[in-house]
Amino acid sequence: YKANVIAAASYHTLPLSGVDITVFRASDEDKDLSVEGKSSKADLGWSEYSSGRVEVVEVAGTHLSMFSQPYVHNLSLLLNKAVFK
Repeated sequence: YKANVIAAASYHTLPLSGVDITVFRASDEDKDLSVEGKSSKADLGWSEYSSGRVEVVEVAGTHLSMFSQPYVHNLSLLLNKAVFK
């Protein structure tokens, strides 16, 4: 669990020229996943990696709980909407 947090915090992506990005941002903070230096930007810093549009979709729950009931159904609807727009 903690290893995943450390890996995610140290991950660096390559620039995505002109690619539109949809960020699914958890509405609640998980204190166990807090990482020092985490972006306070609404898009979690993704606009730095693409000149395309960055859409932020707020999802109920924390980074982990959004994948479980009662939140996962709403997440699936939002993912479906983003993929098939």
